[in-house]
Amino acid sequence: MDKTIFHDYLIMTIKEIVGDDFDENSIRFTIVATYEKDKPYNGLDDMMRLLYLSEKNVGGRLWNVQDTIDLVACNHPFVPTKINISLDRRENGLIIFNFVTTSRFREPSLLGNVDTGHPPFRAIY
Repeated sequence: MDKTIFHDYLIMTIKEIVGDDFDENSIRFTIVATYEKDKPYNGLDDMMRLLYLSEKNVGGRLWNVQDTIDLVACNHPFVPTKINISLDRRENGLIIFNFVTTSRFREPSLLGNVDTGHPPFRAIY
């Protein structure tokens, strides 16, 4: 999946949660990577989990839309198998979402949340 499609699907998920009335520049994410026990991991998964998605790298930061995409979709065509997006809060003109991602990266044909119409994203209310 390329970054353009990833962006479009992410925005579709955000619209599902908050509607159409937002400015993309006001969107921020807190990124949390999860580890799925009993699932197979490969070298790319380990690299992303230990380096890019480590608590040291992503913890305690608010990420804008483009930086989030650049981080998570940097290994075209591989993207996380599942990403849950939920509204955290609105603060100082920003809309802050939780971006909870698996640290398993696969090609688009192997993604979860296909039933949403914008895999790998799922809107959590």
